[in-house]
Amino acid sequence: MSQIVYPCAACKIQRRKCGEKCILAPYFPPNDPQKYLVVHKLFGTKSILRILQGIPVEKRADAVISMVYEANARRDDPIYGCAGAVCRLQRQIFQLHLQLATIKAELLNSQANLVSLETGFCNGGDAESSVIHNKDDLLFLQDGEKPIRKWY
Repeated sequence: MSQIVYPCAACKIQRRKCGEKCILAPYFPPNDPQKYLVVHKLFGTKSILRILQGIPVEKRADAVISMVYEANARRDDPIYGCAGAVCRLQRQIFQLHLQLATIKAELLNSQANLVSLETGFCNGGDAESSVIHNKDDLLFLQDGEKPIRKWY
């Protein structure tokens, strides 16, 4: 008795027979037709086949994952696609860096105020002087960052 072979999602949607040598079968299972539909809508079957045939077998699964991601991104953002997602993430990173710098400045100012309260020392308007007394007060800063000074 022969095993029943179900066509992959690509062959099922295109209403063609799915043979043992179907290049799309390992990547578009019959139980997930939406995965194929979204990729097909953006790339088309010929392009999908050409892309998969042009790369080594061991990298094809990654290529399909990338195509599905790009197709979903393009469906969600038809103009920018993946590039829009990258831009949003870069903007978010920039905003987080600004937020981190603000918090570091507030922390440095709080430490400086604490030091000046404990010592009773208050700088007198000299732009070159700082309430930071030693480099241990700046250990929390990352290399290459300039200390934020507070002048009284």
